Amino acid sequence: MLAQEVIGNVQALVLAAGLGRRFGAEPKQLAMLGGKMLIAHVLEKIPEALAPIIVTRKELLENIANIAPRTQLVINEHPELGLSNSVKLGLRHVKKDHHAMIFLADMPFIQQDTIEKLLAKFDGKSALAPSVGGKRGHPLCLPSPLLNKALDLAGDEGFGKLLGHEIPCHLLECADKGILMDVDEQKDLGLGDQG
Repeated sequence: MLAQEVIGNVQALVLAAGLGRRFGAEPKQLAMLGGKMLIAHVLEKIPEALAPIIVTRKELLENIANIAPRTQLVINEHPELGLSNSVKLGLRHVKKDHHAMIFLADMPFIQQDTIEKLLAKFDGKSALAPSVGGKRGHPLCLPSPLLNKALDLAGDEGFGKLLGHEIPCHLLECADKGILMDVDEQKDLGLGDQG
């Protein structure tokens, strides 16, 4: 299972505050896919031991609280400031000396097996992400000492611009195309059928 030195020291962070303007009027985090909300597909694959933190918007809070009653919810009062604001808010709530595993609420097609393989490989020293054909995807495992790098982020950027440059990142090659599939528009809800 999880590498011995990081057992119990990884916390999941789920970013679910995006405005999703390309998706339409309906908040994409709450869009239905196979009878469940998009975010529910993400949450059900995260091991309970990772004690997820969800960063979301005030208007989504009640719906998300109903499907994740024992999950810590953090409100992003300014989602218009972009992804970086959610990352910073969420990482402030990660337990002291814990590593973070960062998930995006609009990536419901990641396989649970991929998450388990990442946790087994993550050593708590270098960032780790899954890849398909060398192309990096999500979720991202980030060691505790590197969490403060979030302060360097601005606007709608996540850690992608820092990985491989300021933050060394190992890739775990897998066959899970879901690590690259995010839901930006209504038509993307059918991406899982192509996997």
